[in-house]
Amino acid sequence: MYLLTLAGTVALGLLLEDRGVAATPLYWCAIVYLAGKASGSRLALLVMLGMTADLLLTTKLKLVGEGMTLSQVPIGDLPILLFAPVVNIASSYAVMITIGMVVSRHRSQTSASSMAMEQMQLNHEARLSDAIAEERQNMARELHDVAAHHLTGMLIQAKSADKLLLSNPDQAKALLGGVIDHGDRALNSLRQTVGILRIGGTDPRYPQPMIADIPQLVEGCRASIPLLELDLEDAFEEIDSAVQLSSYRVVQEALSNVLRHAPQSSAKVSVRCESDSIRLDITNSAGMGAAATDGQSLGISGMRERVTLLGGTLLAGPLGNGWTVKAVIPTAGRIVG
Repeated sequence: MYLLTLAGTVALGLLLEDRGVAATPLYWCAIVYLAGKASGSRLALLVMLGMTADLLLTTKLKLVGEGMTLSQVPIGDLPILLFAPVVNIASSYAVMITIGMVVSRHRSQTSASSMAMEQMQLNHEARLSDAIAEERQNMARELHDVAAHHLTGMLIQAKSADKLLLSNPDQAKALLGGVIDHGDRALNSLRQTVGILRIGGTDPRYPQPMIADIPQLVEGCRASIPLLELDLEDAFEEIDSAVQLSSYRVVQEALSNVLRHAPQSSAKVSVRCESDSIRLDITNSAGMGAAATDGQSLGISGMRERVTLLGGTLLAGPLGNGWTVKAVIPTAGRIVG
């Protein structure tokens, strides 16, 4: 476009014998466009070509107006003759090239900003997607911990009550009372967990369970685990709620596994507060009844994930003829990673 405009300008100037009329706005726009699209040696070569053609045209038309030819001009007068056209053409090109470079840089910055904003939007959507997936995992783990524990206890006690309904009605009635108690606990825990999804936070009537609630949790399991011991220190008031909730959930899931996989066994729960950590030990002997086979295999991995997120460790495995779960959670634990 620039070369065609340059050729047209020179032809028009020679035809009209007036350089001022020939230098139309299209000519200056072509220089601006050239500066925005070309760079380096290519730009320099085209600019020199244009300035030379413009200078030759201007000089020729000036000499024609004075009735002279270039050969008739004394050599000493050439600098004076060319000075004004050179300054005029050079300044005009400098202004047009500067405008073109400024426009080009502005467009480049706008394009880069647009791409950066698009990338930021993509990154934001990716982080949002990851956050949603992580929150879903957290909620799935929380619901699993709550539902699996209480519903397992309800199922075991209901089955036991069904077997004893005719032979020992009083014991069956007591077991059914335990089913009702587990049902109430399950309902309250589910309300509390689902309350996390509300904009206003959890329902204050159903606060998150803490370490101080473990004795109540153990009492709810005694109907299905008669030989259940609890060793709990009463020194947890100043510990962060996230650490306390994770401790409660570890004990809850470990007892759920005892109910599910080692029914009618003996078990011991130990919760000790050390200098900078909480140590949880839940051990049980081999069960006397038939173990359940319908678990989802999420219990141990869920416990380990909870403890690891707080910077702690968890070990779970066989111990003699039974099973043990050992967890150590820093008292200053905060969600990491």
